[in-house]
Amino acid sequence: MSQTILRADKRYESARKVRSQGFVPGVIYGTGVEDGTPIKFKESELNKVLKDQELNPRLTVMLDDEEKNVIIKEVQKDPIKGNVLHVDLQAIAADEVIRTTIPVIFEGREEVENRQLLLEIYLSEVEISGPANIIPGSITMDVKGKEAGDTLTVGDIEFDSRITPITPLDEVLAVITVPKVGAVSDEEEIADEDLSTDTGAS
Repeated sequence: MSQTILRADKRYESARKVRSQGFVPGVIYGTGVEDGTPIKFKESELNKVLKDQELNPRLTVMLDDEEKNVIIKEVQKDPIKGNVLHVDLQAIAADEVIRTTIPVIFEGREEVENRQLLLEIYLSEVEISGPANIIPGSITMDVKGKEAGDTLTVGDIEFDSRITPITPLDEVLAVITVPKVGAVSDEEEIADEDLSTDTGAS
């Protein structure tokens, strides 16, 4: 599990009140905790952890002087200001088999585009199941050297033998394509035709 540790305190106040005090309300449920336990985090500390975690949803929370391995299940943000409004956490045992969704990162995109090709992404995350302590925060797929027409599917991902993909193996993640040309030219052609018609009429 991740070594990132975030301090949490049990919350007895309303969500509105803790926000006004510089905290972010949340809830934790799962292994070793009472389901739906209200908690709160110092806003500045939470923001730093979320930024440092990037794509990794796993961290360690210190609650009641006890470390809890958790997965960030949901982060609610203000749609306008962008600040965090609420966080949902699931406590898990290190070897507990869990089902979760992880992002797919495509490495080498620039190399593909330098060869005048495009990487069209159809699916940027996959759902998997396995022991929490071996599930990665993300999956990286190298697309360098891929040619036009090459298709990347979930089946192309090399998972640990203890991890089971839930997303179908034939699900398409991305396709290498040739940039479409002529679309603009067609529009220009139509515009030229309209212009010619207008000129003839005058």
